[in-house]
Amino acid sequence: MAAILVDYENVQGFHGLKGTEYLNENDYLIIFYSVSCSKITKEYIESIKNSGCQFTIYKLKTSRKNALDFYIATEAGRLSALGNGQIALISRDKGFDSISDFFSINDNLKETKLVVCDSIEHGLEKLTDSNDKERRKLIRDKMQTVDIEVEYGKIQESNSTKEKIKQLLEDTEYKPLTDNIIKFFSDNKCESTKKLYTGTLHEFGLKKGVAIYRLLRDVV
Repeated sequence: MAAILVDYENVQGFHGLKGTEYLNENDYLIIFYSVSCSKITKEYIESIKNSGCQFTIYKLKTSRKNALDFYIATEAGRLSALGNGQIALISRDKGFDSISDFFSINDNLKETKLVVCDSIEHGLEKLTDSNDKERRKLIRDKMQTVDIEVEYGKIQESNSTKEKIKQLLEDTEYKPLTDNIIKFFSDNKCESTKKLYTGTLHEFGLKKGVAIYRLLRDVV
């Protein structure tokens, strides 16, 4: 479970809400905003809605210097006092590091893991709840960098294989199954020949499976 406090005025134009797709029903999402930043893209709001998280917004009542920062600091302390042990402040404002510092030196707050990050994605990745290991792994996997030339080669190879399969099925009774067959072999291309064969039988039935496998075995 994570409590995400967003300094929306600070991160609105810098992908601060990136990562809403990782939220779930156990999370709290609180967006702090002002009249100058009251719009949100449908992409993010749909992800928030679909996540089932507990979603709250707080609009700045009176414009003052660092006013939203005080809102956020107060809410972080309140949530910690209520037992929320995983809190992420989403802001590019380095001043929030002072809140993190205070949590780390205060005996009453040390049990709360509080991180300051520039996006929801990074915030969720930095938290430490043992129940969220799979989510962190998913985020880290997607954040990994890869070699562009290697990945380009893989895409080209995949497209070539798809085209070969389409051509082989073109004049056969299995042409209507082309999309399903391509998806199946794409999902199972790393399997051994034996597993690929038995998988084909299971997916398409004995008669069709044998015929499809024999037709495509040299391609895949």
